[in-house]
Amino acid sequence: MAQHLFHSRPLFRLASLLLAVAFAVLCGCSPSIGDECETGSDCPSGVGAICDNTVEGGYCTVPNCQPGTCPEESVCVVFDRDTRFCMAICEDDAECRDGYACRMDNNFEGEPFGYCYEPPAE
Repeated sequence: MAQHLFHSRPLFRLASLLLAVAFAVLCGCSPSIGDECETGSDCPSGVGAICDNTVEGGYCTVPNCQPGTCPEESVCVVFDRDTRFCMAICEDDAECRDGYACRMDNNFEGEPFGYCYEPPAE
């Protein structure tokens, strides 16, 4: 009997390890607008997200958005007549990733909101 338990321990450990890895993968955070990225595959899928590599560390975003079309926890920000991107929503700088700040603006209905952006270098 003791020999049977000895041989099953490695299998138990392996099964436990595989279960822990599967749990971590399934419960891990999915990509969000505003996350760091290197390529579009690092960004949310199924929403037309791209990786904007013009900013430090990349920024997951959706270009050419329309009001109300951005994924959860993001908002469509109009930078000029032809430039619109989904940006991560925030209320203060602490909600943005390192090196980013929360900028307050008004939405299409004139209501205030904040979004995370990379401030210009000083």
